[in-house]
Amino acid sequence: MLSQPRAQSLPLAAIVAGCVLVAGTSVWHVYGIFVHGPMSGASMNAGATGSHRDQMTLIAIGVLLALAGLLVRPTVRRAARPPSGAVRKAALCVLTFAMIVDVSKTATLGFVLPGMRAEYGISAQEAALLPVCGLAGTVLGSLVWGSLVDRLGVRRALLLATLGFIATSVCGSMPTYAGNLVMCGLMGFAVGGLVPVVFSAITALVPAHRVPAVGALVAGIATAGGYLVASQSAVLLGSDHGWRSLWLVGAFSGALLFLVLPCVPAWCDDAARRPVLPPRRAAAVPAYVGELRGRYVFFGFMAGLVALGVLTWVPTVLRSAGLDGGAGERLLASQAWVALPAAVVLALVLSRYSAERCALVVATGAGAALMVTGAVLAAGQHGWLLTVALTATVFFSNAMTAAIVPMASVHFVRQRRGRGIGRIAGASKLGGLVGPVALASVITAPLGFFVVAIVVGAGTVAAGVVMVARRPAVTAVPLRDDARSGSGRAA
Repeated sequence: MLSQPRAQSLPLAAIVAGCVLVAGTSVWHVYGIFVHGPMSGASMNAGATGSHRDQMTLIAIGVLLALAGLLVRPTVRRAARPPSGAVRKAALCVLTFAMIVDVSKTATLGFVLPGMRAEYGISAQEAALLPVCGLAGTVLGSLVWGSLVDRLGVRRALLLATLGFIATSVCGSMPTYAGNLVMCGLMGFAVGGLVPVVFSAITALVPAHRVPAVGALVAGIATAGGYLVASQSAVLLGSDHGWRSLWLVGAFSGALLFLVLPCVPAWCDDAARRPVLPPRRAAAVPAYVGELRGRYVFFGFMAGLVALGVLTWVPTVLRSAGLDGGAGERLLASQAWVALPAAVVLALVLSRYSAERCALVVATGAGAALMVTGAVLAAGQHGWLLTVALTATVFFSNAMTAAIVPMASVHFVRQRRGRGIGRIAGASKLGGLVGPVALASVITAPLGFFVVAIVVGAGTVAAGVVMVARRPAVTAVPLRDDARSGSGRAA
């Protein structure tokens, strides 16, 4: 039999070997493609028979090795000391960067579709399968990675998600459209897990009463930064290297994230293991968690439905209403810039007022603005009122999206926090996934948009009202404040 030190070293060796294989091979693979100039399906297909196929095999082996090592939890753990303020700030910067990487891949979908359609000669309906596969992957990833956070800890789950992101960035090498669909789904699965991982870590690094404000700010910075990375990549690389380069560049951003992961302290894992409820009160938790989770899931679904489901159709509706010139596209492109000030304002408000009341305000604002937008379009008005209504809808829907996960993360029992956050994040992505598909037949004309705006707007307001409904008495149970080593604050 193996001695305990040697048995402990085997999983570590597998993790190191897997990380080296995945990161090194992926970066080398992508670098070799970039130096050959513009890429096409024919050239990718020709290369797949040679060294490209061998490199893909090495990447797959590396992922399996790392997964095998990460799934083995150490039997002996050293207690981690609470990190200093500088370490916390550095970790928050790394976690924000991880969220930027997450958002950038979703934002890239819109930039790759035109070139992909031209190369493969596919219709708009066929091209729509790409974002569907990507968003479906993020929904599944949020659910699965939420459980992995609770099982493996923050740092191991974050490392695994990063390796998955690096490995799937080579989807730009797929010669066929079907291959791109599969790899896009896998990439969505990898990056979808970053949300529960990141916000589980934030709850351990930030005092409980500041988590909603700090989390909202992180989400806003990530939205603006992710769209900036995607748009600038399209400007700098798209013309010279084609649409495939926008996927392949993820190998470099993922490798950079991989290098800074050691800045996330072990304290994040230890904080998640400590019990937070007295045994006599633990029996009351399941009912409370179930009710609270239902409220946040509904709120998150409506946030995704408005931000990603309904607003996606704005350019089509504006064109059908006679307003051309790319006004709708420019409005949606401005979402990233609207998201940052919305998150800053939301963070300031959350630092002073209760999260539930803020949820009511932003949900009511989003629902009312959406209904006004529908009414203005149905009346044929294309002036300043339409611009104000659309901008307000974008502002409040971005605030909903930024607020949902950080507001919810402080309420869940730590042993189930990853799963709780994962389900809520998955619900918001599910709203963005089913919205465009379910509403496609009725929303493309102004009158249809008006009907949808009334129904969805009313549901959004209802989601805010539900958030301020009376909560069970178990909410008064004091939860340990990770960032203050348990120095007492109710979550």
